[in-house]
Amino acid sequence: MSIRKGLALCWGFALVWTADGWAVERHVPSEYATIQAAIDASSDGDEVIIAVGTYEGNGNRDLDYGGRAITVQSTDPNDPNVVAATVIDCGCDPNDPPLDPNDYHRGFYFHGGEGPNSAVAGLTIANGFIDTDGPYDPNACGGGESIVRPAARRWPTARSAGTQRATRAGV
Repeated sequence: MSIRKGLALCWGFALVWTADGWAVERHVPSEYATIQAAIDASSDGDEVIIAVGTYEGNGNRDLDYGGRAITVQSTDPNDPNVVAATVIDCGCDPNDPPLDPNDYHRGFYFHGGEGPNSAVAGLTIANGFIDTDGPYDPNACGGGESIVRPAARRWPTARSAGTQRATRAGV
């Protein structure tokens, strides 16, 4: 083997290793039992890919990126049928309001310095609850995320995302 071919072969191995090191796809539920487990295993640039289905309960709501620049998305964020069928259900029932603030849940909670490279794409977030600091309001049930404004005012990115209220499909 010539030196040139040997160097080209080594360079090719280095490129494969480097490319794999930059971004990893983490699949829910085939590799990780919960969305949060996949997020926690992620590094900047990774993608958490969520299979079609409904995800509820601890580890699948109040999702916290921990400041990571990652994307959490459905298997096909550009297909409205996939977006509608990939649901994060936060568990709010407008006919049975949470009485304990520990029962208030959102889809995502951005508060750790996430910016425009922290993205949500192609998911439906349903039945979240926000505390309105007043009497119970069934209109407070819905989807979405809670974003605590960072000092730099760089916001997370949401693409092809849907929301649902507890009382009807689509908002």
